[in-house]
Amino acid sequence: MAAAAGKDFLPLEDGAIGIRFVDPDDTVVRVTADPMGAVLRVETFREYMGFPQTTALWTELRSRVAAAAGARGITVSDGPPVSYVRGALLDDRNARWSRSG
Repeated sequence: MAAAAGKDFLPLEDGAIGIRFVDPDDTVVRVTADPMGAVLRVETFREYMGFPQTTALWTELRSRVAAAAGARGITVSDGPPVSYVRGALLDDRNARWSRSG
């Protein structure tokens, strides 16, 4: 499914999905096991120009996954809120954020 999106959503070597703004891993999304089934979540994201640039693409990916699941009769719901922490600067003003828990 992600590969079908071409340049925006890319399978990464470790099984995650990369969302590209500039680089294939600007945002890293992973499907993980959950007691209720599975969770699709952002693991890390990179800032460009002081903030993440892949928010619209993340929203699109979530919508595509929800639509595909719905077409197969799979229930989809929002998960709990997630917190992120800002890592060290990668350049003069941008950093990579990671899940805090």
